[in-house]
Amino acid sequence: MKKSISTVISLFAFVCALSAQNAQSSFFLDNYAFNYRINPAIMSEKSFLGIAIGNTSMDLSSSLGVNSMFFPTENGLVTGFNKSVSSEKFLSGIKDINTLGTSECLNLLAIGVRSEKSMFNLEINVNTDVSASIPRDYFAFLKNGFDENTSYNLANLHVGGKGYAEIALGYARNFGEKLTVGIRAKGLVGLANVDMAIDRAEFVSSGQSISLDAGIRARIAAPAIEIGTTPEGKLDFTNAGLSDDYLQPAGLGLAFDLGATYEIIDDLTLSASVMNIGALKWNYGLNATSSGSIVYSGFGGVDVSGAANAQDELKKIGDQAAELINLKETGEGVVSELQTLPITANIGARWKLPVVRFISVGALATVHSEKYSKWFDVRAGATITPIKWLSASANIGTGTFGPVCGFAASVNLLCFNIFASVDGIIGPQAQGTFEGVTIAYPVGPFRYTANLGINIQFGKRYRK
Repeated sequence: MKKSISTVISLFAFVCALSAQNAQSSFFLDNYAFNYRINPAIMSEKSFLGIAIGNTSMDLSSSLGVNSMFFPTENGLVTGFNKSVSSEKFLSGIKDINTLGTSECLNLLAIGVRSEKSMFNLEINVNTDVSASIPRDYFAFLKNGFDENTSYNLANLHVGGKGYAEIALGYARNFGEKLTVGIRAKGLVGLANVDMAIDRAEFVSSGQSISLDAGIRARIAAPAIEIGTTPEGKLDFTNAGLSDDYLQPAGLGLAFDLGATYEIIDDLTLSASVMNIGALKWNYGLNATSSGSIVYSGFGGVDVSGAANAQDELKKIGDQAAELINLKETGEGVVSELQTLPITANIGARWKLPVVRFISVGALATVHSEKYSKWFDVRAGATITPIKWLSASANIGTGTFGPVCGFAASVNLLCFNIFASVDGIIGPQAQGTFEGVTIAYPVGPFRYTANLGINIQFGKRYRK
């Protein structure tokens, strides 16, 4: 049982460590320079400059929770694979497709120039995104094994990761006293993209034999890396190194952010935006596939009185398995594919209280859509800005991953602006100890987002 628990924890941690979003909590914050990442029409209060640590963000999510994997029994905590947990109970908490992922955004340079009626901003970022999807039948197979006349469809098992650089140029302008419109154009340069998937995989037990029929594909867009091949054309990952084309991009793309704000009455402003409208064309220089079948009929029809006969049968099965997992180049050369970016839509409102002017309240609804991860988030928040150099905000809401909350703060020290924000769930929590430190972790599906940065502010402050 200890081995099965450690296996589940290792698998869970590996996939999690492997989709970047701006924390929604930042929307409610005053004196936050990067709110144009939520809506390009929102202008910072002052001009600013950030280098290397201007704004770093990270997003981590999972549709699988600890309560999907572990179950309390009279003998203590066991995994869902333990025989004391029924198959129906275990699999009832597993979705047809289970997703896990993380994304990060490292801001290398950020410049914002603010005037009374407009704002210009420039950013250079490096983005990474790693995700995995695991079909329900994978867990059913590990739980139930093979009975007579059973089958499992393990297609749609996917692991992928990509990184790209982004140069973003934004502009926002007031039109009259009420309307502000903003746009950001983003040039994208692909650094690397690795995409591996099982397109076809079916285990079948007929009672007389067990068979596996599978097809695997892998695509790599990474001109800087060269992977060797065997004389048979199979990939040889032990023979990999840097290529001569290390400066060649793995892809090119273009995207736009569009947004607007409108003050419907004094101090009540509506906000709407659509982010990442665009695509990136990846050039996959390495395309490989493998396919095959494995049939195991047992040793019933084999004379195993001699060790050689048994070894021959096992070798035959081993050769079939090796052939299945050995990826072979397709010979297609460079294959280009245009991939749309994950789109995020935001609708929000903020109202500065008429009597207590240093307090504002607001609401924000967000919908995010991409191939392997779709979620929504609705929250309401309050912000207090007692003095011009200090602002703090808290919010609460609900979404795809359950009840959510968030906190954000911004403080000015001389010319430096320091800010931090975090979004997380407020569902059931558990505690564990790691190297003497007690850590709280979510029990159910989760999503966490965090932003942290320091920039230099200068020029006149524009705040109503």
